[in-house]
Amino acid sequence: MRAIPIDGVNLYNMGRALGFYDGIDHAALLDILTHVGAAEPAQRALKPFITISPNTPPTIENFLRKAGYEVLVVSTENSADDKALIEWIRDLPPEVDEIFAVTADADFIEILDEKVRAGIAVTIVSTHAGDVRTGKPVLSGSYGYRINAGQYGFMDLGEIRDRIEYRRPEVKFQGIRLEIEGGNPGEMLQLISDIAPQLSEAMARFPGIRWRIKEPWDLDKDRRSTLARTE
Repeated sequence: MRAIPIDGVNLYNMGRALGFYDGIDHAALLDILTHVGAAEPAQRALKPFITISPNTPPTIENFLRKAGYEVLVVSTENSADDKALIEWIRDLPPEVDEIFAVTADADFIEILDEKVRAGIAVTIVSTHAGDVRTGKPVLSGSYGYRINAGQYGFMDLGEIRDRIEYRRPEVKFQGIRLEIEGGNPGEMLQLISDIAPQLSEAMARFPGIRWRIKEPWDLDKDRRSTLARTE
């Protein structure tokens, strides 16, 4: 069974290091982390556990929960978020035989080494990219040493950047049809609210106009959900 602890603040910083202007597509990342190398992903992974800052917008928190994450809102003061994540890793059930740890922070070295000694395979999910402020690699050298020595596996976010970079919703006109694609549900609904008056006026004049939304976690499956639609 796979466990996926995610240092949310650190993940945000890794996204910036990779040049993600709008951040990480968490739905795409979750799909990758639960499927890569797993024969039966539905049975092989615990719900990913992510810590996020109290400053995180409620729309993002709600989206994470709906997408399938276990979310803990916790302060970064005195490394409270890292301590919570370490305790989660320490208390993993005995069925767990592999950990995909999404972090570049060396605070987790001790607990991950402990799990390796217990026979659990550890993979670090991170990047070799440089910090946007200092230019230094965001990945701790302590991880690099263990990865090079074969103690930990490594999954490079830079190699899947095209699949996990978040893109804000776009409004596209296709003939007389208006589609709103991408984004998370909170942003979609806000966008709809912002353009509703113009849409109402347009639809009164042109009854053939329709609008619909694709859920971001359904895009890979090529399924569409008409969360909002007018006939």
